[in-house]
Amino acid sequence: MKINAQLFVRIKCMLYICSTLIKYNKQLSPLESRLIDKKMKKIINGKKYDTETAEVIGYWSNHLGSNDFNSLSETLYKKKTGEFFLYGEGGANTRYSKSNGNSSWGSSTIIPFAEREAMDWLEEHGDADRYEEVFGEVEE
Repeated sequence: MKINAQLFVRIKCMLYICSTLIKYNKQLSPLESRLIDKKMKKIINGKKYDTETAEVIGYWSNHLGSNDFNSLSETLYKKKTGEFFLYGEGGANTRYSKSNGNSSWGSSTIIPFAEREAMDWLEEHGDADRYEEVFGEVEE
């Protein structure tokens, strides 16, 4: 059976979320369940960043419901070229909010990351095994 790259990325993301939830005994929030179906493609500085074709490296959420103004989730991706980027989504009171004067609302975006930024993000939001899987073994 042949699985296309899109489906593989979604399955991998879903498995990562489920394993994290089991590890920390958490329930899947509406925001996390929607992540599995999230798609975003963006051209930044002449380079394409596509959540459907990149590898999911890590996922983090504050586990607030999608209707909460403080809900926040981030997914770290690695492109086939080896470049990293962050897909972030958040409510009206987060760094991902948009506004037009008197009104604010949640939104999502893609942020290109240098390797050092990806390492720092995964160090903060991932576990040691995943970090070493992506960036190599670290000395004790």
